Amino acid sequence: MRELQSACVAVTGGRGFVGSAVVRTLRARGCGNIVQPTRSNCDLLDRDAVASWMHSAQPDIVVHCAAATGGIAWNAANGLAAFRDNMVMSLNLFESAASSGVSHVTHVSTSIAYPADARPPFAEGTLWNGRPGGPTAGYAHAKRLGQVVLELAQQNSTMTAAVVMPANVYGVGARMESERANVVAAMVHRFVEASLHGLERVSCWGTGTPQREFIHVDDVAEGIVLATERIDMPDPINLGTGVPCSIRELAELVAEAAEWKGEIDWDTSKPDGVPRVCCDVQRMKAALGWSPEIQLADGVRSMVQWYQHEVRERT
Repeated sequence: MRELQSACVAVTGGRGFVGSAVVRTLRARGCGNIVQPTRSNCDLLDRDAVASWMHSAQPDIVVHCAAATGGIAWNAANGLAAFRDNMVMSLNLFESAASSGVSHVTHVSTSIAYPADARPPFAEGTLWNGRPGGPTAGYAHAKRLGQVVLELAQQNSTMTAAVVMPANVYGVGARMESERANVVAAMVHRFVEASLHGLERVSCWGTGTPQREFIHVDDVAEGIVLATERIDMPDPINLGTGVPCSIRELAELVAEAAEWKGEIDWDTSKPDGVPRVCCDVQRMKAALGWSPEIQLADGVRSMVQWYQHEVRERT
């Protein structure tokens, strides 16, 4: 197992949603030498800036959490930019890591990289059986190709590598801006505000029947760190619960946590998307010896409390 306590670990996106959770998990492991490149001192879109920072910081291990993404609407409007920025970041970072003597890189990809027609539960061996689709295709293609870049960078170096593919991540610290929020964050905002303003009805998209898989950000961080400790090759590993939840069930969980007792109007003129999204987690359990611990109801409750007592006070 790779020892992290005495290593210099670089976490890209270390001040972001997933990256900050990874930093917390590393610190809890006793890792005291964590460096976090920022746009001001290491623009990941600038090849020369990345090479210069890598030479100066000399990390032993790189965990790549940085990403250019957002909610469905943002991805639909920025598909080309999402592809370009995520692709360029991976190319610059992994090439520089291999040439700078970095010993290990962990690439945080995404479960939406699976083919649009993949059958759930999504197994890692089916990743290349088709193309990602829908409004997140640009982001999904770039993250999937990041694995290819890492494989090629590893070929001519002694660097080890890992690739993890989290399911839909939620939790305290998530982006809450309307265009950047994912479905859980959007519902937390909607139902807390409805409760505070005494609204009797809330509208949600679609029929509520599609199923999605959700994993708490603290569990994702644990999975990323475990992969960094234990995995040597960039064969993808899903990070998830393996348990889907309907959008209707999610709405009811959030409404209950927000103490909102009105009626939900399901706007069936809006699209549902694919009927079911769920990951096969057998490889994760075997390779990492681990499963997520945080139940969706508990995670939603803590996220609602965070929004009520911290986010609203800052706005």
